[in-house]
Amino acid sequence: MTKPLSDKHVDRLIADYLAGSLSEADRPAFEAWLRASPNNPRRVARLSVTDYAMREVCQDTKADNLLDILNQIDDAAGPAQLVTLHNFQVPIWRRYRLPMALGGAIAAVLAIAITLIITLSGPSTDPASIADNSAIEPNDSNDSNEPGPVGPALNTAVATLTATHNAQWDSQPAEDLRRGSKLHPGQRLTLTAGFAEITTNDGAIAILEAPATVEFTHNDNALQLHSGKLVGICETESSKGFVVSTPHMDITDLGTRFGVDATDTRTTEVHVFDGEVAVAIADADETDEPTLLSAGESASTSSFLDKVVKITQVADTFEAMMPKTVQLPGTGSGLAAGEIDPNWQIVAIEGQTLGTPQQLQVSNMSAFVETFPNDPAVSQMIAWSPNTEIPAGGSIAYRFQTQIDLPEDMDAAQTRLVIRYLADNQLASILVNGRRVPVDGPVLRKFNQWQHVVVADHLTVGINTIAFEVHNHYFKTFPTGGPVGLCVDWEWQAMNPIAFE
Repeated sequence: MTKPLSDKHVDRLIADYLAGSLSEADRPAFEAWLRASPNNPRRVARLSVTDYAMREVCQDTKADNLLDILNQIDDAAGPAQLVTLHNFQVPIWRRYRLPMALGGAIAAVLAIAITLIITLSGPSTDPASIADNSAIEPNDSNDSNEPGPVGPALNTAVATLTATHNAQWDSQPAEDLRRGSKLHPGQRLTLTAGFAEITTNDGAIAILEAPATVEFTHNDNALQLHSGKLVGICETESSKGFVVSTPHMDITDLGTRFGVDATDTRTTEVHVFDGEVAVAIADADETDEPTLLSAGESASTSSFLDKVVKITQVADTFEAMMPKTVQLPGTGSGLAAGEIDPNWQIVAIEGQTLGTPQQLQVSNMSAFVETFPNDPAVSQMIAWSPNTEIPAGGSIAYRFQTQIDLPEDMDAAQTRLVIRYLADNQLASILVNGRRVPVDGPVLRKFNQWQHVVVADHLTVGINTIAFEVHNHYFKTFPTGGPVGLCVDWEWQAMNPIAFE
């Protein structure tokens, strides 16, 4: 297995690519990195806009790669100073020893580039809403990436503080770091008491127990753990590849749950609870193969070692950090093929007035069922055959709806809904108590392969109404789109009750 690329290595590959000097030897690694996360191509696209604009304005410079200049400015200034650069209140050609003419040109380009980057990074438009949308409340979640009192006014956040309990921070007022606070490259946080949960832009979850110090880089799916304990949870496709770097070890998630203990600044331990991780000593040579660890395995390294050593797992040290889970019955759970699922209905159809909600049955079409991984004890595909003409090349959205109960002993502010689903043909959006939440797309996915989504907003203790908008697409062989179906299994997940007793 190839060792995951370091941030420094990625920066070099991007710089070479934008300069047109990416070697054939480096091309496979660069292309693999691009495919590893949907945020990686976006990162290159944003940088390419900046690089191009700087080249246009600064044609006479002797710099081989103007991206290096921008990186130097960014690294030296840090997030808090970029706002000042944007407002041109600092003579950057003096701060960074650049020629005055070139410095003025870069200042002008920064204004253009920042505007373009914000535009390119803006929120995508929600999929078209379906029938009876007037009853849906607007999404009032903070999706604008605006920071609170901390962080810059630029759209550069790489993670979000998604939960805390009795958290106290070193040199940072508690009101400045609250649920929903955006976290930015270069930002360093020291948790002196309590617990905190951080979610990266790619969906990886990191739970910290005080005392702990973390720092963020430009990577949307990574953080540096300088000291302390961390539990990593990567349950979505986009969160795979999450990297935790400590002074002695780099841990790359391959789809799993794991714990990292760096409380002793001289050593680091990693314990894998589910799935698999790749472990390498910090600053290892790029040709060195990482050590693969599977569930039940653990390893350590230290300032005294130049290798990773397997050790006995001690999982109970992470007990207070492991999330509490409550399994929910999935679609068609415990039912026979052809039976009606009493918990689910279709309540709206795009472009139509639906007087009576439509009942959904566990699919009893053998060819249809064999396409999907049904498990009668857990979840099965529930479907409806609408026989509605679909415009050629188009689609119609159907709203599947149910209600689920969040137990009173789980704090809604600390709880999330972890969903695994199959949708025929495509899940367009999810609504939680009438409010829309983000879902990856709109891309027609392979509808017989599990997809994942995590919902943390708009939940309340007691009854929650959850709706899935599923698109049924036109195909030449099925001009009516055939049956429209949904399969869901899910669970409530919260910080361990030990943390908020």
